[in-house]
Amino acid sequence: MLQPRKLIPNLLDKKTNYEFNLGGVLSRMLKEKWFGSHTTFSDLVEKDFGMVYRKANYVINIYEAVVKSGVSDEQFAGLGWCKLREITRVIDTPENVDKWIAAAHEHTVEELRKLVKADKAKSGSTADTHANNTQRRIYNFHDDQAEIVDKALKK
Repeated sequence: MLQPRKLIPNLLDKKTNYEFNLGGVLSRMLKEKWFGSHTTFSDLVEKDFGMVYRKANYVINIYEAVVKSGVSDEQFAGLGWCKLREITRVIDTPENVDKWIAAAHEHTVEELRKLVKADKAKSGSTADTHANNTQRRIYNFHDDQAEIVDKALKK
């Protein structure tokens, strides 16, 4: 059996739908905590694969959204990861997949971003499927507490 860590360099060299396949492998590695000698997933992808952690999260989110929506490989063939990143924010049902795949083929990334934003505003949705793995929190600190928190974040 091929080890997931050995699949990554091969997937990084591919040009067709590699983001989807790469996202699947990285998703599994993250869920199973297969970090090898690294203590964090970000260290693994940045140091072993030369990949920016942010992009690794994007391709994982693309993979998970595509699987959840039931999109086939053929439907999103030829779309770059930037376009996939945008439409996976709104393809949450099999009914709207065709609409967004067609839009992705017809529009630039920037145009697609605006269409997605308008669709989310029209539907009243502020949820973002990419936010599945993140949490936003806002805290208020006294000045002395803020200094301590800032120092901790810098480390």
